Amino acid sequence: MYRFGMRGPVHSPLLGRIPAWLPSLSCESLYGSRDSRFDRSWQVHEAPEDCCRLYWIRAGRGSLVQGGEVYALRPGHAYLVPSGRAMRTSVTQPLRLHWVHARLGVWGGVDVAVFLNLPGEVVPQDRRAYERLWDAYLRVLYGGDPTESLLLDGLLRQLLHPFMAMALRQQPAVPGRFTTMMEYARSHLAEPLRLTDLARQAGMEATHFIRSFRRETGRTPMAWLRSCRIEAAIGDLASGGGTLGVVARRWGFCDAFHLSKAIKAATGQPPSALLT
Repeated sequence: MYRFGMRGPVHSPLLGRIPAWLPSLSCESLYGSRDSRFDRSWQVHEAPEDCCRLYWIRAGRGSLVQGGEVYALRPGHAYLVPSGRAMRTSVTQPLRLHWVHARLGVWGGVDVAVFLNLPGEVVPQDRRAYERLWDAYLRVLYGGDPTESLLLDGLLRQLLHPFMAMALRQQPAVPGRFTTMMEYARSHLAEPLRLTDLARQAGMEATHFIRSFRRETGRTPMAWLRSCRIEAAIGDLASGGGTLGVVARRWGFCDAFHLSKAIKAATGQPPSALLT
């Protein structure tokens, strides 16, 4: 069976490291179908704006276009379309597929597919086990027994596991030469760190440090530092560590307005939506 879970910090393209205190992924299954068949065209069922769409192709061929990417639909492949994303489909050979629409979020509102940059297509290592997992999930979904909601939640998480596993494998490793600097910065986030402070910890001249860090991590040192402070601030807010204004000042933001703006820019949601 597939297992869903994260051990320790991992990396998010939005906020950098995903901290160990990250709240559990929230799953809400809405509806789906077992073995839907489309001979000439795939009529995609309408989904609420905040729903992800998950598909498992059992037979046939076609294509799926979403987010500027074109995916060839093939048997034994699974596909994930994040919430709010338009998609187009075509059928070249009669399709048979399982599908489900579900709300998948972290912090009460951020789409997990966007937050973790989950891939749009995966090939599970054990296709037979994944097929059985789909069968079990859809059987529980339409069983009508409200006492099985926890089982349904767990099965949906397992369906997501191949996407999560691929996303984690694709994350770039943090260059070892920046480890000391990063550890120092994380332990001094509440202090007014400057670029020269970080460069000194990395043992580099400032200009060379900026270029090297950006080349190997994809962003500037100060952008990375800001994401760490946003992460720390969200952690405090989630654990009741003070009002928005108090937390803002603790982590180097001018005031509650600037922290709220930073959180919304990083996650797409204001603090009030993330922490309800």
